[in-house]
Amino acid sequence: MRANPTATSEILLDMDPGIDDAVALMMALKSGVRVFGVTTVAGNVEVEKTSSNARRILQFMGRGEIPVGRGMDRPLVRQLRTCPEIHGEDGLGNCGLPEPSTGVNHFLEIWRQLPTGSIAVCTGPLTN
Repeated sequence: MRANPTATSEILLDMDPGIDDAVALMMALKSGVRVFGVTTVAGNVEVEKTSSNARRILQFMGRGEIPVGRGMDRPLVRQLRTCPEIHGEDGLGNCGLPEPSTGVNHFLEIWRQLPTGSIAVCTGPLTN
C-alpha cells in the first residue's frame, strides 16, 4: 500500500504504541508523507511504555530524528486498564527491540511546532 503524498502531506501521530499502532507508525513512515512528530498517550499500556515504544520503533525504522512527546498518563474519567495479556509487558508483544537511545519531550512542545495545514492522526485514546 502506497500513499499519494502532496507537498502538504505532513502529519502528527497521536497514539498509544502497542502492536497495532506500531504497525500504523511503520506504515506512515514508509508511505511518503512527512511524519512531523509522534505524541503518546496511555492506552493499551502505560504512557511510559508507549513513549518508549514510539522511540524504539522510530530508531528501528532509521527515523530517530522524529520527536516524540509524552502526553496524558491516564484517561479523563476512568481508571487506566492495560492489556499486557494481549500486547505483552512492553506493549510490543515482547518483540525484543532495543531500548531507545534518546528521551521524549512534552507533547505540547511538538503540537505547538506543528506546521499550518498539518494533519493530526489519532489512533489511541483521545485524551491528549
